[in-house]
Amino acid sequence: MMEQSNSLLLNEEALKLCTDSRKPVFVYEWLRYLDRILPAAQKADIKSVQKKLIEQLTSRILAAPGPPTRELLAKCIAQVYSVGDTYSLFETINTCNDILKGRDDSPTHLPVKLAALRCLGAMYETLGRLVGRSYEESFHHMARWLKNAESQGRTELLYTFAKLVKGLGVGASSIHKDLYKILKTHMSDRVVMVRTAAINCLTLLIPVYPFLYTNEVESIGTLCFKALESSNYEVRHAVAQLFGALLCTAMNPPRRYMSGNRNQQNASSLKVVTIEDCFGILSHGFLRGGIGGFLKTGTVAVAGGQKEIRIGVALAYVALLRELGPLWLEKNLIFIIKHLMDVIAKCGPLAYTNNPIQAAEVVYMRRCIGYILRSTVGTILSEQAQIAVCKQLGTILADCINSFADYNLDPGNEKMLGPETYASAQTAIIILLEISCLVRQIGTAVTPLFTEASGIMEPVFACLLHPVQAARIAASWCLRCVTISVPSQLTPLIDRCVNRLEHMKSCGDAISGYSFALSALLVGSIQCKLGIPHAKSRLCFSIQKVKNLKRLKSTKKKSNKYN
Repeated sequence: MMEQSNSLLLNEEALKLCTDSRKPVFVYEWLRYLDRILPAAQKADIKSVQKKLIEQLTSRILAAPGPPTRELLAKCIAQVYSVGDTYSLFETINTCNDILKGRDDSPTHLPVKLAALRCLGAMYETLGRLVGRSYEESFHHMARWLKNAESQGRTELLYTFAKLVKGLGVGASSIHKDLYKILKTHMSDRVVMVRTAAINCLTLLIPVYPFLYTNEVESIGTLCFKALESSNYEVRHAVAQLFGALLCTAMNPPRRYMSGNRNQQNASSLKVVTIEDCFGILSHGFLRGGIGGFLKTGTVAVAGGQKEIRIGVALAYVALLRELGPLWLEKNLIFIIKHLMDVIAKCGPLAYTNNPIQAAEVVYMRRCIGYILRSTVGTILSEQAQIAVCKQLGTILADCINSFADYNLDPGNEKMLGPETYASAQTAIIILLEISCLVRQIGTAVTPLFTEASGIMEPVFACLLHPVQAARIAASWCLRCVTISVPSQLTPLIDRCVNRLEHMKSCGDAISGYSFALSALLVGSIQCKLGIPHAKSRLCFSIQKVKNLKRLKSTKKKSNKYN
């Protein structure tokens, strides 16, 4: 029986012979066959049966088909008009509009309206401007239905709006303003699938509606941060793509709006958003985590921000930088790195706390910044550009060292650590971890960075004395990764750490930092093909043995004194 469904026209006699439970399957198989055969069919073959075929297809709309059948039905109707003639196109559109116009919102009639909606979306997306101005009537009916629709209906309507925008582009400019008002309302819908559909539609609207990327950048940014509240992955991904399209277009407006005598007046009224403004919007949302404030005001990290918002903004950074491309990123590398380091440095006051929840929040923000760097610098740049990133990170790390250069290592003069120290620690940790990843990724090509006098070995090694323990651990890990890519540095670094331990044995931070480094280097030596001399490992353990004996004698003296 299924073989009889493989024909251009629906075999209605065979359909009547099917049981009620098999009829939907028969129709679905016929639509599957049409979907495969129509793109390859000759125009003459389609024209000979087009009138009957369109009648059969449009009649299936009233049969209340399910979601898979609706999708295939819409694709087939659009394909018929794309391959064949369009003489009955407006008649089909009017048929769908009449269905949408009906006020029957009962559950039994809903599949019929959804099928008509899906068919309209497919025709507008596939045929584009061939539909003329019929889209205005369709938009009117859809906007009216949207006011009272359930979540499924709202989602389908918004997806249809997106297809309309995608197919017609600037040709549908008469509805762009009203559509934007609708999308603003539904971007904060309580149902996440409706929210996602609205965001995706707005993403498609941005390139064809100049008002959005010239005057509404900050307003849309605020809407996006609100949409990220209590969001899931789909919403966060959609918001990231929206930010990428919006900010990229705002920084590089399409030439058709910026040049030419015809658009000279529009070109003079349009303004190009600066790089600083675009990244300032993202940093504000990341630091505040959706807690109050205006986008134009400077800010530091705020405790209690929503994780969903910060994850969404991190994804938005990645989407924007990928949208701008590797050439743009190489050209603006210094600005991007400094911007991200400035963002994480503003977490310093938040890290200056004894509250474990707040401290965990800072770690979470660090992970987000690390993800941004790994997903952009670590994936889309060339090897030479990545080496340049290492150099730039080393320069910023040297500046971080200056913030604790006056830290007194004398055990008798303890110094209270302030927010500035913790700010430098957050920056140092991010830099050290990214350098660790880059040197492992690049390999031996980074050797000059760590063997020449102008390299970055000194700033990395100096972080072993950072007053914040997390920075010392990050520096130790970085040295281990360096020695895996540059094996010739393993033994000299071990000697250097041993000598520093001998000369600075009265300083707790120095003992901690160099001990971390020694343990990292010794454990990492197994991954180094050159290995280390046996005497080096003996030397390290003998130092520890001597220290243990001294500590034991000191403990005995104290106990004898009190006894």
